[in-house]
Amino acid sequence: MNVGVRIFIVLFASFVFCHGSAWAQAWPSRPVSLVVPAAPGGGSDFLGRLFAEHLGEALGQAVIVDNVPGAANTIGHGAVAKAPPDGYRLLISDSGQAIFPALYPNLSFDPIAHLEQISLFIEVPVAITVAAKLNARTLTEFVALAKSTPGKLNLGTGGAGTANHIAGEIFKKITGTDFVHVPYKGAGPMMAALVGGQVDVIFATSTTAGLAGQHNAGAVRVLTVSGSKRLSSLPQVPSAPEVGLPDYMYSIWWGLAAPKGTPQPIIARLGDEVRKFLAKPNTQKRMAEYGATTLGTSQAEAQARLLRDTKELSALVTQLGITQ
Repeated sequence: MNVGVRIFIVLFASFVFCHGSAWAQAWPSRPVSLVVPAAPGGGSDFLGRLFAEHLGEALGQAVIVDNVPGAANTIGHGAVAKAPPDGYRLLISDSGQAIFPALYPNLSFDPIAHLEQISLFIEVPVAITVAAKLNARTLTEFVALAKSTPGKLNLGTGGAGTANHIAGEIFKKITGTDFVHVPYKGAGPMMAALVGGQVDVIFATSTTAGLAGQHNAGAVRVLTVSGSKRLSSLPQVPSAPEVGLPDYMYSIWWGLAAPKGTPQPIIARLGDEVRKFLAKPNTQKRMAEYGATTLGTSQAEAQARLLRDTKELSALVTQLGITQ
């Protein structure tokens, strides 16, 4: 390699490094949009608003939560995947993203290739919750009722292929039950439909807005939660193994993502802020109430989890015959 070529490489590398560093130092110079791909009231909205408050304080710039619901969260994911990779359009991603390739083969974006998974926030259990009008006070009674009336009870979800829909499909397979699927534009409307008696059962995350309050008020009835432990916010509700469902361990995760090509210094800063947010005593307290496992993964770990879940859930979608 001649001297001229070496000098060019050094100068070019210096330019890229300095340019990236200057970009990161200047960012953000205006408000940042944090897309929640579902309607208000669900777990992603709950988490998004908490993190937006932290991130705004950390960056010294407004972070605006933008709810973009619809089509099993694909509209919100697509809005970020197609945004300029400049750090001003971020996404609260979730484990439902792993189902997109199998359920929506004709999407206008690639959920893996067009999004940078920055870090995973938390993983939460699922609460099997029924309408107060339903004549079932325990999970055993609910399963018996469902089996005696196959295809009669309505299952509300945040949309076909969303994580809570998959949770319901797994439950159906394990218990040999069947329901009529009624999709909504997010967990908030799904919960409202249950309270209003339009649907009979939902598979809500433990962070779904109003879940514990609605249960304690008698407006809905939480029968059990997935995983091996009870929730401190619902201490009277048994865990799945306690009611004879040791295999029902399904959980849902949320993460932070950005458009592919977002400068690495910005990605690194955002990953650091996820971990700082999760380390806050108030965050730890709130997450413990919902039985959430805090993650704070690296970018590589977040991407690996998405790829692994995509492979496993794509196989499950095919096996269970889930369609849009």
